[in-house]
Amino acid sequence: MRILVLNWLDRENPQAGGAETHLHEIFGRLAERGHEVTLLTSGFPEAPSPVELDGMAVHRTGGRYTFGLAAPLYHRRHLAREEFDVVVEDLNKVPLFSPFWVDPPPTLL
Repeated sequence: MRILVLNWLDRENPQAGGAETHLHEIFGRLAERGHEVTLLTSGFPEAPSPVELDGMAVHRTGGRYTFGLAAPLYHRRHLAREEFDVVVEDLNKVPLFSPFWVDPPPTLL
């Protein structure tokens, strides 16, 4: 299964906390079981992108305050042609309104 995960931080981000650890535990284990997991997240200074982390392809764009605007643009330019079976928006602060710009519509957590 091909899974796209949307979350504003990944576990390597200096501001990451328990939610990001939890996300990496769940989706890293799915990647270990053979699922193809892509994480779209915000960047931070000197953060490489794309990079593989916990078996997931991590794409970073924007920053702490701009991720909500940068994510749809990055998705359109780099990920829209990918055929994901599932899209998961890990909603924790401000929604990304991903149902308007991803296909299939996401599952909100």
